Amino acid sequence: MQILLESLASASGVKYGLTMHPIQRFIESQGLTQADFAKQVGLSRQQINNVVKGRSNPSLRTIRKIVEVTGGEITLLDLFSATSR
Repeated sequence: MQILLESLASASGVKYGLTMHPIQRFIESQGLTQADFAKQVGLSRQQINNVVKGRSNPSLRTIRKIVEVTGGEITLLDLFSATSR
């Protein structure tokens, strides 16, 4: 039952009752790890993790790279919305 709930939550972009960060949602939808995504963006896994956890905000240069790497699936608005929660 727990696996089914986690699967449904992941598919809907919700994790443990909270909305999943757009970067984490993208990473999971693409079958990537944070390390894979970080390499594509040119950051460390820890830097990506800090953004996803809300411990730091990406620079404009990093935001631009995230939008580019995701093919526009993650937008500037997505990232600003995620940091204002």
